[in-house]
Amino acid sequence: MAGNNVALLCISLLLLAPAVFGHDDDYTGMTAADTEVFNMLNEYRTRNNLSALTLNTGAACVAHGVAHEFQDIPCSNTTGADTPFGQNPQIPDYQDLLDDCNVDLANVKSGFIAPNCVPTGSFPAVAAMNITSDQQYQAMLNDSTYTSGGVGSSGVWYVMVLATSQPDGNFGTTTDFGSDNGQDSLQASLFISFGALLLSMVATL
Repeated sequence: MAGNNVALLCISLLLLAPAVFGHDDDYTGMTAADTEVFNMLNEYRTRNNLSALTLNTGAACVAHGVAHEFQDIPCSNTTGADTPFGQNPQIPDYQDLLDDCNVDLANVKSGFIAPNCVPTGSFPAVAAMNITSDQQYQAMLNDSTYTSGGVGSSGVWYVMVLATSQPDGNFGTTTDFGSDNGQDSLQASLFISFGALLLSMVATL
């Protein structure tokens, strides 16, 4: 009987390891440079008597993904404020990007995605200045409809994503097993099963 329990314990550990240590997403949060740009955007909002944007992890993840998609596009005068308000950006694999961030397409339609490129070696402040100097981006930053957001970067690209508090633009993440919440639930369930198995082993020894 004890031998069977040891075998079950080994199987449980094998099942538990991917849930605890594995994670499919490459996104781990805004970098120091991203945070610096985000804070400067909030300083701009404050100067214009608007409330600061709260950090939206779904928006930040999407910003990171868009920047990654743009990283091989040369920085030129034809790139920048080319994302029509209320429309999906013209980027490859947009739906896959949303899936990777556990964001539903229905939750982004009223949001705003603003890509911006800076010369190689530029400080984050240059990206913030470019964004706050662009008329279209200014209009969005000055819009109180947007209450949260995030910034992502890759190479010479910085991307600002603005989200609303409404379901059609809040960049809210889902709670399936691909999301952090789902992952936590799965881990908790496995830990409970693991604990029950240990108690069962102790009882039969």
